[in-house]
Amino acid sequence: ICPAQRLSDQAERQVTEAIRRLAEAFNYVGLGCFEFLVDDSQAYVVSGTARLNTGFHLWERVAGTQAVSWQLAAQQARPAWAEPELRPVRATAAGIALRIYAEDSRLQLPSPGSVFELSDQRRWEGKGPKTAFSAELDLRVSPGGRVASSQYGLVGMLWAGAPTVTEALRVATSILGEVWIAGSLQTNERFLAELLSHPWVSEGVFYAGFVDEEFIPSSAPPESWVPLFASVAGVALRIGAKKISPGPLSWITEPQKSLMKEGREAVSGVLQGDAGVRLRVLAYPIEDQQWCIRIGDWTLRLKEWASPVRQSAPATPRLLAQVQGQVHAIRYRTGDVVPPHEPILILNSLGILVPHSVPIAVRLKQIGVQPDQEVLWGSELATLERINE
Repeated sequence: ICPAQRLSDQAERQVTEAIRRLAEAFNYVGLGCFEFLVDDSQAYVVSGTARLNTGFHLWERVAGTQAVSWQLAAQQARPAWAEPELRPVRATAAGIALRIYAEDSRLQLPSPGSVFELSDQRRWEGKGPKTAFSAELDLRVSPGGRVASSQYGLVGMLWAGAPTVTEALRVATSILGEVWIAGSLQTNERFLAELLSHPWVSEGVFYAGFVDEEFIPSSAPPESWVPLFASVAGVALRIGAKKISPGPLSWITEPQKSLMKEGREAVSGVLQGDAGVRLRVLAYPIEDQQWCIRIGDWTLRLKEWASPVRQSAPATPRLLAQVQGQVHAIRYRTGDVVPPHEPILILNSLGILVPHSVPIAVRLKQIGVQPDQEVLWGSELATLERINE
């Protein structure tokens, strides 16, 4: 969020004076940035770099500057005000930058995968006296593309500017509801929208550990949506009908099917309910009998199960992959006893190490993967044996 919220006059004076003294002490011509940590009325220098930081696009929108043009002018020894295109542009008083990641925010796990559909709109603008705002969506993916587990999980950036911070938050929250990134991956638009709607954020009283210690996002879609997900999966499996049942929603048009690999089909469409409610839908096949289904801003993974078969002996416990990724480390060998909650192996997904463990003591019967092997979500990693205590 820019400008910094609730910055006291004393802290602002300290920051300004520190910037002036530091800048005068350097024999450097060009643009750079200093970073500060502010604690109440005290400000501390964190770092300084002779380049633009990653957030420059946000603060130049608010300040009305053209940082890149100014940097080039400085390197070419040209006065920054010599040419009309280097003069400040009209600015918004407040702005916010949001990072859209490929992640399952509900479980806090990385979520690489294929991209099948994207929303078309990239820019929004309001020019009225009470509705002046602008927003820009920059996506790093395209339909038919893929976010591989070996890549970084940043999918795109959303910038929104308005006359006040409150209005910028409202605009950004509204636009997040229009963003559609669907396929076999999951993204965090709903998490961001809930975060921006939190009263502590709107009042500017959040702190560094707020998300981990105070913020509680929704953990599951409304209970009434569960049959809806199942019905959409039924349409994808050719066992459903055009009408969604149970529930008041129905397809606006016949759901569209697109042939995917190995004969599986993706199903997309729009559902309509009472009071003009519309929900965009995509059911994307992951593997046999597994689907990634997005309805509105909720994404769930469903698996088709056959009728249960009675077994004379308990099924063999298995360790399944919670994410798609690469085997980073196998910490035990076949026959070893693994204590409760100790990671048996670790997967690397989007640069995040995800440990896999079980809550009870087990003996490792067999390891089904090798180091550096790529595994899919739900793949069997190892078979286990319970240890009776």
